[in-house]
Parts: sequence; C-alpha cells; structure tokens
Amino acid sequence: NGKDTYVKVLTDFYNIFKQELDDASDVDKIQIASMESDETCELCGHPMVYKFGRYGKFLACSNFPECKNTKPITVGTGVACPKCGEGEIVERKSKRGRIFYGCNRYPQCDFTLWDKPTHEFCDTCGSIIVEKSYKNGTTKKFCSNETCPTRPPKKTRKKKSDESVKKEEDTKSE
Repeated sequence: NGKDTYVKVLTDFYNIFKQELDDASDVDKIQIASMESDETCELCGHPMVYKFGRYGKFLACSNFPECKNTKPITVGTGVACPKCGEGEIVERKSKRGRIFYGCNRYPQCDFTLWDKPTHEFCDTCGSIIVEKSYKNGTTKKFCSNETCPTRPPKKTRKKKSDESVKKEEDTKSE
C-alpha cells in the first residue's frame, strides 16, 4: 500500500528467507541408485549401468572416474539396413524431438526413414515397406520409395494463380 519503505520490506522478507535457507541446507543429499545392465564396457570390461542425465536415460561405465565410456540407449526394430546390409535400423530422435529411424552404423551408413520400417519389401521396386500411424488411430503400410508407382500420392494444396485471384475478386465485387 506504500506505507513501508522498500528496505523494511526486504529486511522482513530476508530474515525469514535466511532461516528457511539454512534449514534446507542441512538436508542430506540422496544418492540415486543406478541399475545394472547386461552389457559390458568395451574399454575396461566393467559392467555398464543405467544413468539418468539431462537428456534422459543412458548407459555409463560403473568404473566411472577411471573410465568415462557412455552409450545412448537405442530401441531396435529388428530390421536389417537395406543400404549397407550390416547394420540394424534403430529408433532415434531429431534435434527437435521428432522420432525417425536410421542405421545404427551412422557415420558409415546414412540410411534414414521418417516412418517405422517393417520386414517386408516392395514387389515393384524392392524398397522397404514402412508403416505410418495417423492421429486418428489408423495405420497404413506403403513403399518407402517416393517414386514407386504403388505408393499413394501426397495430398498437396495448389497455390492460386494471379488470374484465379483476380477472377474471385471480380465475382465478389459484382
């Protein structure tokens, strides 16, 4: 209401806040338990453990200060990579958090898909068949090759030409 000075208001607040801050600093920090996995570290041979970090779960070496090996947790699809034939297609996330599918041998093989791959191949072109889930709950399977004749055409909106815009304006003005 403007009756007190700002120094008095801040002093009253800080005295209470300082006491609560001192009480909070006396609490013991808890140690988050890490779960062991069935994988072993490639560098030192110790078992890998699941840790939770800033970007979610990941695998880290249990021999941490000496060995700093970490690996991301990947969700496999069980489908072999059609490009290199050696890797497996795994689920990944883009920078913006959108899920895509790519080969687990990434730097050597750059095969990627936006839709979930299946174990089937197209009879016409030989490309891998993908499965797309829609917001309404339906799923459809189609060829991953965009030039394949069996793939359904994309629905696109046609841009209005200058002539059609002028015709619409003329009909509205009449």
